[in-house]
Amino acid sequence: MLTAPTPPIVNGDILRTSGAEQVVVHHCPGCGSAHRHLAIGLRTPACGNPYIVRISQTREA
Repeated sequence: MLTAPTPPIVNGDILRTSGAEQVVVHHCPGCGSAHRHLAIGLRTPACGNPYIVRISQTREA
């Protein structure tokens, strides 16, 4: 039985904007760029390389 490979897990940081909170991934394992997302979990950024986003730590400003 073949199974799909598990996407890599990457850490994201919370970005608080005037509109909402977003999650920033600073280094995509596929393309090396930064990407912003509206939620954690399985995400596919514009570069097309899916990964699982988790929050690395909560920072208070």
